[in-house]
Amino acid sequence: MLLTSALLALAALAPLPVPVQDPQELTPEQWTARATGGWLSLPEEPYGRVFAALGAETVPKAPPREALAALAPGAAERPETWALWSATLARVAARSASGVPADGVPANGAAGAGTRARDLSTLALIAAGQRRAEDAWRWLAAHGPGAPEHVAGALAYLLPGVPTDTPIGPGGRPGTLAPGAMLAPLAPPRPAGVPEWRVVWRTAEFRGLTVGTAVFDGKVVVESSGSEVRITHRSGEASTLTARLATEPGFEFGGRYYDWEQIPADAPLAATIALAPGDEEHVYWGRFIERKEQRPSLPPPGTQPAQLALGGLALVLTPDDPRRALVERIAAELTQLLGITVKLAAVGDAARRAASPEAGFAPIDVHVPAGDAGARTLAALATAVETYLVPR
Repeated sequence: MLLTSALLALAALAPLPVPVQDPQELTPEQWTARATGGWLSLPEEPYGRVFAALGAETVPKAPPREALAALAPGAAERPETWALWSATLARVAARSASGVPADGVPANGAAGAGTRARDLSTLALIAAGQRRAEDAWRWLAAHGPGAPEHVAGALAYLLPGVPTDTPIGPGGRPGTLAPGAMLAPLAPPRPAGVPEWRVVWRTAEFRGLTVGTAVFDGKVVVESSGSEVRITHRSGEASTLTARLATEPGFEFGGRYYDWEQIPADAPLAATIALAPGDEEHVYWGRFIERKEQRPSLPPPGTQPAQLALGGLALVLTPDDPRRALVERIAAELTQLLGITVKLAAVGDAARRAASPEAGFAPIDVHVPAGDAGARTLAALATAVETYLVPR
């Protein structure tokens, strides 16, 4: 019954985020950047003690191959990604329920620690592939300061978001990128205690990376007005990169600019950045606008909704949604993971049930729209389940 209360959130709607000005109440320590592995600076809060353990000579431990596959384009639309997520989360949740914290030492010693580390890296990379930045940072930091080699093995896939075929060296530093390589950075971690609906200023910097024969520095900034990537050529010959912008939940980009010239609205989300000796800093910036859609959220702790326990959950699709087979697989994984009935329903069925409910308890409906909005709903569903099964 305890697990069944997790998904009451899926019937409730979280308030849409509202941008705010940079919070003046943060302490100087919260603004201080933490140098990590000698090449990356991240905010001190909330995971500074974990990043402080990562030295420039830390030998990285590579994440599982199947976890890296979850970063590939389209991986969030593949049933095997969701099966991996479900099985991994079930193990992490079982350890949490037994009283072992995510960064604790399992009772079965080194073997258990190895499995735990692989699981945490896997959840971090699955979240990164779905652009769930806060979840990705949470799982990566759960390695704790005692496992810097696992942090080093996965860090560069979150920031600056290098391709999975990039060699990772000591300290987690990415090796040489191929010309034209894509950087897909996540938003830097938000300070502790700042709710998700607040967009707060934060930044991360990376130094001395190489693409082709060009050496460059970069910076990722998220602020109340938008998100930006800054790239500066430092030495070597000319080369090119492509870069995506970090995103925030509940927002999309109302306009994008490269070196302050507007990019057409129908242009690809990744901008090409040309690097050449003597160039000034290149800036790719996107303006945040509120996204008009609703997201699943979590219930109050300790609630035991009978409707969910007895009626289960219905993932509601339009009849012709090509995502049907995927969502059917997700429903099966959730049924096993949460111990409740999770099934598919069509939009018309849900509407008829609401108008004339049958005897007993009808399932709680979660509408999964077509297209990108549906992908975001499924990602939010993953966040809701993770947060409930393994509380933050």
